[in-house]
Amino acid sequence: MMSEKRADRGAAKDEPAARDTLPPGELPHITDTDPPPIHEDTIAGPPAVIDVPMASQAGARLSCTMGNWTNKPTSYDYQWQLDGEDVGTNAATYTVAAGDDGKIATCIVTATNDLGSSPAPPSNPVTVTAGGTRGGHQAEPAHKGSQETAGRQ
Repeated sequence: MMSEKRADRGAAKDEPAARDTLPPGELPHITDTDPPPIHEDTIAGPPAVIDVPMASQAGARLSCTMGNWTNKPTSYDYQWQLDGEDVGTNAATYTVAAGDDGKIATCIVTATNDLGSSPAPPSNPVTVTAGGTRGGHQAEPAHKGSQETAGRQ
């Protein structure tokens, strides 16, 4: 209908139509009680984990992801554990030692930002093997009679 269109076709999109304006001196009644939106650069608190870190083994090296976090972490600390005992240094990788074979490895990641630090739950457990594993599954053994095992019986 013609009567519902804006009288001023040159008005900006976000300007109210003439029927939406208030008389001078009257304020609109606001019923929205939602808090203002959080901007992407706003940090609401210490980091909070979304996805728990994941550990895996390839050859003699264990690796741990940092996981996924909210509130923009600025740094990550890593603590490796074998059978529940702390080992290694503050690194995302750990080099397997001779005595580690058969132990259960996990990694705990702590994320930090300007408002504090939070540890994630331990990663998935990985059984350390001399042959290497990937994500907790033992690597495939070489087949008898292959080039690698020929003559070694």
